[in-house]
Amino acid sequence: MGDEAHIPNSYQLRDDFKPKSENADKNTVLGTDSSVGTEISQVAWETYGKDLDTLVKYRDSIKSGSVRDMAKNWRGHGSSLNTLANKFSNEVKSKIIDSWDSNGGSTASTAVQRYADQLAQLPIVINAIAHSLDFSAEFLDITRNNIPDDKGMLVDGKTSVVTNSGTYDTAESRAQLKSLLTQRANDVMNEVFVPGGKSVDAVMPVFPLPQPVTTGLPDPTGNRTGTPGPGPSVSTPGPGPAGPSMPSLTPTSYAKQLEQQQKEQEQNRTNSNSNNRGSSNRRRLSRSNRCCSRGCKRECRLLSRSDSSSRRSRRRPTPRASPAAWRPLPWRGLPPRR
Repeated sequence: MGDEAHIPNSYQLRDDFKPKSENADKNTVLGTDSSVGTEISQVAWETYGKDLDTLVKYRDSIKSGSVRDMAKNWRGHGSSLNTLANKFSNEVKSKIIDSWDSNGGSTASTAVQRYADQLAQLPIVINAIAHSLDFSAEFLDITRNNIPDDKGMLVDGKTSVVTNSGTYDTAESRAQLKSLLTQRANDVMNEVFVPGGKSVDAVMPVFPLPQPVTTGLPDPTGNRTGTPGPGPSVSTPGPGPAGPSMPSLTPTSYAKQLEQQQKEQEQNRTNSNSNNRGSSNRRRLSRSNRCCSRGCKRECRLLSRSDSSSRRSRRRPTPRASPAAWRPLPWRGLPPRR
């Protein structure tokens, strides 16, 4: 009996972990059966055979909540884009119907519908990306929740994957436990993490390239290519004097003519100012020569007063006497002699 109470531990792991080792198909990863374009990623997936401490550190670094937040953001962008695409199509086609009543309006409406159809494909791709992220968060959670630490405890700190039969540990039993736990951690990586990652990488959604929306539609402006037919006949007037030829006025020639006219006007103003200044200078020189040639300051003053009085006389002409005032002075005789 005493020998039975001192039996070394023999460890086993619970069989609760039963992962799916096969890869998921496209519809499972993307959550849609629509024809979403995909491409294969270039990630080189490996078979894990690492030590337990490395895998426990990786387990503790997994943040699946951040992946789910990204999926939520992508899904929100898809919903907003879908709403805007429908609003764009409805408003533009309504404007065309109200203000473009012709064959061109019908052509433009068809082109807008094609453009709206291309926009409608984008939310489908965006939602596929969001579902792929949700799928990734799910297999990351399974990976995180099933890797045990060196004591056999899972990440919740409450669940143990170890069962034992014995009463004490030996170096051999501890080595056996670590080997079992290391094998379980690597199994989780190889049977959950790697297949899940490969499934996601095999169907990476890609956005479709934009396509022309007017292919095969007539020109909405009504323009036609080719040589136009003969126009209506116009009666020719009889012989008469030849009128002046009228040159064609293009926007370029009109701008040049306007610029030339502005230059000529500016040159005329410059010449007029120069002439006025020349006349004033000549008058000053004439007076200067007239007085200074005599070399007399007195005469210069006299000439100056004469010029000013003549200017005043020109400004205020002296009134003439009326005919009634033209009568002879009375004779008063000769002055007395002395």
